[in-house]
Amino acid sequence: MAGISKNTCTILTTSRPWELADECIKNSQIDSLLEIEGISDPFSFCKNILRCIIDQTMHIGNTMFVFWKFIEQRGLESLSSSPMLFALVICTWVDTFEAKERLK
Repeated sequence: MAGISKNTCTILTTSRPWELADECIKNSQIDSLLEIEGISDPFSFCKNILRCIIDQTMHIGNTMFVFWKFIEQRGLESLSSSPMLFALVICTWVDTFEAKERLK
């Protein structure tokens, strides 16, 4: 997904994958479909998601550092074992982080 504008992408996170059998979703264009049962390496999981959704001009190392600092300061490490919850935290953080950057 690198190089694709985040504005043209939709990330669907679900704990009920059987719902993807719905006709309107079946007929949609799905470029990547991932089914994840758990996270063995939260750092790599986060890095892979961030690479797909952050602005390509941002340095991934610096972004990872800022994100992990955010996670540790708020005691959210326990969420890193759940793919659905951790993906939501990452996506929400990116939206918030980018909004703050635009306000500067």
